[in-house]
Amino acid sequence: MYKIVVSVAFGLLGFCLNFYPLHFFLPPHTASLVLGLVFPMLISLAWGWKYALISLIIGLGGQTMWFLWVPTNGWAPFVAIPVYNLWVVWHGWCAEKKNRLFANFYLMEIGFRIFNTIILYTIFRWVWQFNPSPWAPTVTLTTAPLAFVNFIAIKQFAEGLIILLAAHVLLNFRIFQNILLIERKNQVKTGYIISAFLLFGFVFWFIAGFSDYLYSSAQLKFLLSHQNQTLAEAMVLQVPGYELFTRTLFILTCTIAGLVVSKYVSKFKKSEVAREEAYEIVNKSNSVTFLWANSEGWPVEFVSQNVQKLFGYSAEDFVSGNIAYLANIHPEDHERVSEEVAFYSDKEDSQDFEHEPYRIITNNNDVKWVSDSTYIRRDEQGKITHYQGIVEDITSRKQAEEENAQLEVKLRQAYKMEAVGTLAGGIAHDFNNILSIILGYAELAKDEAPPDSISSDNLDHVLEAAHRAEELVRQILSFSRQAQVGKIALKPQTLLIESLKMIRSSIPTTIEIQQNISPDCGTITVDPTQLHQILMNLCTNAFHAMEDQGGTLKVTLQVADTVPLELQEEKTTDDEIFIELSVSDTGQGIGPDIISHIFDPYFTTKEQGKGTGMGLAIIYGIVKDYGGTITVDTQLGKGTTFHVYLPQRTGTAAPAPVDEELSFEGKERILFVDDEEILAAMGKVMLERLGYHVTAKQSSLEALEAFQNQADEFDLVVTDLTMPDITGVELARMMLQIRPDIPIILCTGYSSTVNEDVAKAQGVKGFALKPLTRSGIAKLVRQVLDEGKLAN
Repeated sequence: MYKIVVSVAFGLLGFCLNFYPLHFFLPPHTASLVLGLVFPMLISLAWGWKYALISLIIGLGGQTMWFLWVPTNGWAPFVAIPVYNLWVVWHGWCAEKKNRLFANFYLMEIGFRIFNTIILYTIFRWVWQFNPSPWAPTVTLTTAPLAFVNFIAIKQFAEGLIILLAAHVLLNFRIFQNILLIERKNQVKTGYIISAFLLFGFVFWFIAGFSDYLYSSAQLKFLLSHQNQTLAEAMVLQVPGYELFTRTLFILTCTIAGLVVSKYVSKFKKSEVAREEAYEIVNKSNSVTFLWANSEGWPVEFVSQNVQKLFGYSAEDFVSGNIAYLANIHPEDHERVSEEVAFYSDKEDSQDFEHEPYRIITNNNDVKWVSDSTYIRRDEQGKITHYQGIVEDITSRKQAEEENAQLEVKLRQAYKMEAVGTLAGGIAHDFNNILSIILGYAELAKDEAPPDSISSDNLDHVLEAAHRAEELVRQILSFSRQAQVGKIALKPQTLLIESLKMIRSSIPTTIEIQQNISPDCGTITVDPTQLHQILMNLCTNAFHAMEDQGGTLKVTLQVADTVPLELQEEKTTDDEIFIELSVSDTGQGIGPDIISHIFDPYFTTKEQGKGTGMGLAIIYGIVKDYGGTITVDTQLGKGTTFHVYLPQRTGTAAPAPVDEELSFEGKERILFVDDEEILAAMGKVMLERLGYHVTAKQSSLEALEAFQNQADEFDLVVTDLTMPDITGVELARMMLQIRPDIPIILCTGYSSTVNEDVAKAQGVKGFALKPLTRSGIAKLVRQVLDEGKLAN
């Protein structure tokens, strides 16, 4: 519909324009150039012959020759009107084809002119004989002279080229391109059009000059009376030789000038189009081009239009001076940017430089990061006149770099945790074996020492240290998420209150303890010992931070209003709830050079004897294992607050387990297997003191052979997991093949592949983690034996 409306509008515009004809010849014998056909021709070249026909017929653009020619031509418009309309339609059809032949509008015009000449010499002369017409009775000629027909043919050829050239020129104007919805790149190059105008314009002037000479010399009757003489022959014969030579030379000169101008304008047009395309590319990119004058404030003399996308201000705001570039640079970066410009400007050989990325403040008060590549422009004396640069928005890149840096910190932390976990797993087995020896023999020695003797007290200290070492190994394994912990559902309030009572007795009165423990925090699933350990460790750190000057230690337990971003991303459901345990102090706070290392294993700022540097690292591992996280807020001189987030669980808290009184002694026969000679001997002595009959073996092969020979002689097998030749799991499997009802206990210092569930799936009845204490192994042995009796 839009094309139809424009087609009609252009036709009516041509209709109006035809009432103001451009005279091709001077009076008294005028002939008009019907420029109204330019507008239907525009429609034809842009949209094809169908819309051109609408413009011609409905818009009347091609019909106005009737009104202009009626007084002199009689019946001639009946030939001229369809021919002109067909001419416009012809160019529209050729434009639609767009093949190699029809790409040149000169060739298209020549083809039609051959057809038009045939019409003039046949139909036009035949229609002329019907004069005079009722509306023009003065036109009495009944035969069109051949010379006059030649004149009409030349006139129409010149008129057609002028109209066609004018249409092509108008197609290069943006206003017509926007109206006709066409792209610039599809149009004829302006340089060729201008050269054609020069060439044909002077040719038309030459013809007009001859025609004017002939008409003004009253030669028209002579021409009309000599029907056998063409107009061209008459024009040549009636012109003096020197004038013909001068005009011919002038035409050749103008032709050469037109070709030169065509080449120059074509190059200019190409460079102009290239500049416009480059400018369009810049405006569609994130790079803004600037031209700053070398004067106070760096006034902007030019800036690309896309500056509004970056700064929020228009190009006119900068160029007019309403907005100063320097005013948009972030105050914290302003001095550095100015110093960089001054530094490179002072170097005589400096031509270009790049700023370190800096921040700008936009019209909306948003902060963006930009990169700035600047080129220095100097005059002939080497004085700096301008700076031109490309300013690019790199905010997204900066944000990505910051996110990557944060991820890298988390990754390094994860690597540290993994390294400590690997170390813990590697040493746990051997270390627990050593602790088993220390604990076992210390207990055996204590049994033989007088109750109130110094030896008994010394052995108590040994046992205490060994248990502390045992707890340390367990904490390391827990921190590295490689230990099996006993998690139960519980309400944390009671446990925390009891723990705070214990803490109060060990902290001086110069430190006030405040607690705000909400009773409505629900249930969490944790190991009670580990929760106690978290609180004790955080409170101990707070105490050390306030030990010299005193202060306030505050413990808060509540349902978390908000959680850190990492937990928001890891939430399994949108309605998952976390409880928040906060421990704060009023100490000196943590410095920025330390804060990033506080969760690193073995990192500590405490003096020797006040910590190993494992406390916060262990807490970090425990909390992460529970699906939570720990964060820290600190301010120098005002204190520190640690926030522990743990997921709330649905369900009822489990009651505290109650140990049953068991008798650990017995008379059963036990095969005890451990590749460590000292452990095998210790196990034998420990169990024999409880009344059992024990056979100890240091080799799994020897143990298997003994069992094969006397399978019915044993009531229980206790074996180590990690042994040469045959592992404890394999040994258990082979023994069960021999005697399926034999109860087996599997012991290990540490294993990353075998746990209690795996062991029991192999038929093992009991699973024990070293170090083995007398009470622990006695209780487990008695329990397994009694369960076996009940099963039988």
